[in-house]
Amino acid sequence: GDEDLVKQVLINLIGNAVKFSPAGSRIFLTAEEEAVSIKVTVRDEGVGIPQDDLKNIFKQFYQVGTDSAEGVGLGLAIVKNIVEQHGGYVNVTSRMGEGSTFTFTLPKEHHFNDLLGYIFDSMEAREEVQEMFQLAVKVVAEILSAKIVSMMLLDRERKELFIKVAYGLDERIVENTRVPVGKSIAGRVAQTGEPLLIEDIEETGLSSLKSNNPQYETKSLLSVPLVVGSTVIGVINANNKTSGKPFTEDDMVLLQSISERISKVIERMRTAEDFHAFLRETISSLNSLLEICESDEAGMRSRLVEWSVKVARKLGLSEKEIQVIQFVSSVHDVGMTTVSEGILSKTLDLTPEEIDEIHKHPQRGAAIMRPLEFVEAVSQTMLFHHERMDGKGYPMGLKGDQIPIGSRIIAVLDAWVSMVSERPFRRSLALEDSINELVDNAGKQFDREVISAFMEVLVDEGRIEIEEYAGIRDRLRFGGRHHAMP
Repeated sequence: GDEDLVKQVLINLIGNAVKFSPAGSRIFLTAEEEAVSIKVTVRDEGVGIPQDDLKNIFKQFYQVGTDSAEGVGLGLAIVKNIVEQHGGYVNVTSRMGEGSTFTFTLPKEHHFNDLLGYIFDSMEAREEVQEMFQLAVKVVAEILSAKIVSMMLLDRERKELFIKVAYGLDERIVENTRVPVGKSIAGRVAQTGEPLLIEDIEETGLSSLKSNNPQYETKSLLSVPLVVGSTVIGVINANNKTSGKPFTEDDMVLLQSISERISKVIERMRTAEDFHAFLRETISSLNSLLEICESDEAGMRSRLVEWSVKVARKLGLSEKEIQVIQFVSSVHDVGMTTVSEGILSKTLDLTPEEIDEIHKHPQRGAAIMRPLEFVEAVSQTMLFHHERMDGKGYPMGLKGDQIPIGSRIIAVLDAWVSMVSERPFRRSLALEDSINELVDNAGKQFDREVISAFMEVLVDEGRIEIEEYAGIRDRLRFGGRHHAMP
C-alpha cells in the first residue's frame, strides 16, 4: 500500500491514544504478521471510551466526551478511510478507567494480487492450469486414501475462499461454497497459515458442517495452507478417509509436503522461461504420480509409508529427515511408469536389455519429479533406494553409508512389504520367512541397523515377541543364519 498513508494511520491512532491518556501512562504499539495480512495494535492506559460512543467513533466530526478528555472524530474517520482503501479493516475495544485498543489489519495485497492475478488472467492457459490443479487433488486423494479433497483459493479481495477444484464433491457444492477468511476450518487455516488436524469435528463446535452435509462420512478433517513465499493463497482440505479411521499427525505432515510442492509449482509458473512447456511437464509428472498411486496393490504403499516413518523415528532421525522419507516412500517407484507393461508382467527370464530398462527407473523417477521437487534430499533418496550395502545395487553402485539413510530405510521396507503381500504370480511369505529373508541379507543388501529398528516396530505392534527380537538382534550382530523361531 501507500507507505505515507499507512504512516498517517499510525500517527492518528497514536495521537488519539495520547489525547485520552493521562501524563505518565503508557502507550503500546505492536505489529504482527499473519499469513494473509499485517495486524497493528495501538493500546493505551487512558480513561477509556464510553460504550455508547464506540459504534460512532469512526464517523466524521463525531466527538467523544469524557470527564478528562474530548476528542474530534476527524482523525479516526481518516484512519478508517485509509485502512478500507487498502482493503483492510479497523476496530476498537475499550473499558472505562482501563484504556482503549485500536487494531487495524491490512492485507498483503501486492504480492497476492500480483500472483493470483497472473494465474486468473492467463486466459490462454486457464484450461491447463485447471487440469494441473485437478490432477493435484486426485494425487492427494490417492496418497492420503481420502474420498474427498478440495483446493480452495482466496478471491481477489482476500475476503473469501472459493473451491478452485475438488475430487469427490458434488458440482453444486463446488460452485456454491464460499468461506470467509477466519471462519470455519478452512477460513481459520487461511487466516493463520497453520495446518489443522480435526480428529473429531463434533468436539470443535463445528459439528453442523457434518450434519448439514451428507458427504461428510467421517468426523475427521485435514486442512493445510497453500503458501507462496510468505503469503497464503489458499488451502487444501481432505476428509473421509477410505478406512473410516481419523486422519493422523503423519497424514497432516504428508499433506503439507504435497501442498508445499503445489505451492512451488505455482511460484515457478511466473518465472518459467516457457510457461506452457512448464505446465505440460508438470501435468505429465502429476499423471505419472497418479498412475503409480492407482496401481497400488492392496494398499501396499500406505503400509510402506507408515512403517518407513516408524523406523525413521526408531533411528532417531530429525522431523525434517522423517518428512523427506515419508514423502519419498509414498512416490518412490514413480519411475516404473516408464517401464513397458510387457516387461512388468514378466516374472522370469528377463533379458539383459529388460533388466537394464528396469534398473533405469530410479533416474527416470527423479526426472519425473523435477517440476515438483525443490528438496535435494528427496531427489537423492528416490534415486538411491535400490542401492545395496555391498555396493552391488543400482544405479550408482553406492556402498554402505554412501547410501542416504532414507534410501536404506525404503529399501528394507519396500522389500518386506513386497514379500508379505499377495502377488498374482506368488503367495505372500509368512512373517517368519520374511524376517529371515531380511536378516539373511543384512550387511549385503540391507542395512543391519534399519532391520533392527524395524524389528522393534514389529515388537511394538505385537507381531513378534521381545524374546524373538532378542534372537534376531543377535543374528544381526553376529551375522548368523536363521533357525526356526520358537
